[in-house]
Amino acid sequence: MTEVNRFSPNLQQSGFATAEQRVVAQQEQQISNREEQRVSDDQRLETVRENTQTREQDNLNSEAARQEQRQRERELQTERLEGTSQQQITPPNQDTIRQLEQNATRQQEQSQNASGLGQTAINSYNSLSSQQQSELLRGQVNVDITA
Repeated sequence: MTEVNRFSPNLQQSGFATAEQRVVAQQEQQISNREEQRVSDDQRLETVRENTQTREQDNLNSEAARQEQRQRERELQTERLEGTSQQQITPPNQDTIRQLEQNATRQQEQSQNASGLGQTAINSYNSLSSQQQSELLRGQVNVDITA
């Protein structure tokens, strides 16, 4: 920026400028400095305003997208529930019941023949096996909770 001061620095330093001229020059410099600071502050404020507006717009867009996603999920869940209630729910077939009974009998027989660490291993295996069977059956069983 151009210097507002009318006197060259050499003139002021050499002492040829009067005290009044130096005071005027200092005041002009202070005014110039304040003006530069104000311009700089205004630019920073404008940048902050723009960033805030951008963030607010992004937040609004994100919220709108989340609401749309929630609405789609609700509609999909409603469609699934309506589709499930229209399907015929059947009891487990005899093969499934027989398999479950055989598994239970086999587990009892194995646990009666083992002791110590063998018993622990059988219990762990049976626990895993029953979890897998439960998960398999869960996929095959439909329950009507509206009835």
